[in-house]
Amino acid sequence: IGIKHQSDKLSGSLSLFHITIENATTGDPANPGFDIQSGEQRSRGIELEGGWQANADWYLSGGLAYIDAEITKSNNGDVGNRLDNIAHLQANLWTRYRLLPNVHVGLGVNHVGERYGTISNTYKLPSYTTVDASLAWQIDPRLKAELFVQNLLDKEYYTGNNDFSVYRGDPLTAYARMMVNF
Repeated sequence: IGIKHQSDKLSGSLSLFHITIENATTGDPANPGFDIQSGEQRSRGIELEGGWQANADWYLSGGLAYIDAEITKSNNGDVGNRLDNIAHLQANLWTRYRLLPNVHVGLGVNHVGERYGTISNTYKLPSYTTVDASLAWQIDPRLKAELFVQNLLDKEYYTGNNDFSVYRGDPLTAYARMMVNF
C-alpha cells in the first residue's frame, strides 16, 4: 500500500509492504542432504522517498527504508532467523547544485545498516556509509560530459557474501562518461 505526491518542486512517496515467499527451499526431513520447496520467508517494512527542487539551481533527494525480513517456515531449525544480506535500515541522500548555467556538481551519502551474513545468522556484516560526488558539463543541448567519484572517502566496506567469501565494496573509484542525444 502506498501514497505518492508530485508537484513542480516536491515529490515523495510512502510505501508499506508485506511480501511472503512461499515454496522457499528447506531441508528434506525424509532425505538428509536434499532440499524441498516447502519453506516460507516474509519481508515487511516501510519505505519513504522524496525529492525537492529548492530553487532553480538546487535539487535534493533522499530515501529511507526499514525492512524486517525473516524465515517463517523451515525444516532447518532456523524459523525466526533474519534473511541474509538484508539490513533493517537503509538510507540515502543526494544533492545537485548548478554552479554555472551548464555545470552541475553533486554530492551524495548512502548508508546500509548492519545485517547478517548468512541465513543461519552466524555472523554479521557491519554497517557502512559511503560518500559519492559528481561533476556534469552540458556542452550543448545534445552533448553532456560527466565525472563520477564513488566512495570518495575510500571507506572499506562489505556489500554481501556467499557461503565461501565476503564481497568487498568498491574502493575510491572515478569514471567519466559522455552522453549524446540524437
